[in-house]
Amino acid sequence: MSMYSEYFAGPYAFWLVPEGKKRKPPWKDEDEILHQQHYLGSFPTVEQGGKRFERHCYMPRQPRPGQPREEMWAGSDGPGTEDRDLTDVSPRDEIEWFAAAFEPELRALAKYYGGPPTRRWGLVSWFS
Repeated sequence: MSMYSEYFAGPYAFWLVPEGKKRKPPWKDEDEILHQQHYLGSFPTVEQGGKRFERHCYMPRQPRPGQPREEMWAGSDGPGTEDRDLTDVSPRDEIEWFAAAFEPELRALAKYYGGPPTRRWGLVSWFS
């Protein structure tokens, strides 16, 4: 089985789910609305306040009006190099765009997870 590295640089939202309280994603990645970071169904874990949590992270996948830039994704199935110039990116503007453009989906996820997400901007990576 070959591994494929995927990278996303941009706005994302996440929820911390107590470890052991498994939750299935509310929709499949094939819906191509939001992408959920995971590797074969496993989620990254973090420790906070002495407790372990799974980090359920979602990134925009479907193009939406007003998208600040087109290229947010990169990937590789082997050794190689790639670069992206992010000099003119405004993380705050991209976070605000994501929250507004995907408001219905993020609201549904907030209901599913039982609270609002933490919204951030940065690099998210995983293997597929």
